[in-house]
This record gives sequence, structure tokens and C-alpha cells, in this order.
Amino acid sequence: MRRLGHLFGWFVVVETLITIFGVTTAPLLAVLALDAAIGLVVARTLIEMRPRLRVALFAAKSGSGRRPSGL
Repeated sequence: MRRLGHLFGWFVVVETLITIFGVTTAPLLAVLALDAAIGLVVARTLIEMRPRLRVALFAAKSGSGRRPSGL
């Protein structure tokens, strides 16, 4: 009987630790996922801007003196 009580005690301790760990890490994982999503949006925006930046740099190097449209 004592052995069963000891086993039950360990079960309660382990389940409590799992619950505490889950409760404390859930907000952290949510913030991490949001951070990754924002990073992807920023990276996609920068990739879309590359062709326009290339045109602007080419115009500046050629010395045309006027800015390309859309910038």
C-alpha cells in the first residue's frame, strides 16, 4: 500500500510539473510564433522591394539626375 501511495505521489508531482511548464511556456511559444510571422512579412516586403531598389541605384550611378517613378 505504501508503494502505491509513493507511486501516486510521483504521478501527482510529474503531472503538476507538466501543467506548470505548459502554462508558462504557452505565452512564450505564442510570442515566438508571432515574431516569426512578422519576420516573414518583413522579409517578403524586402524581397519585393529589391527590383525597385536596383532601378534606383542604376539611375543614381548613371547620373541621369532624375528619380525613377514610384520612389
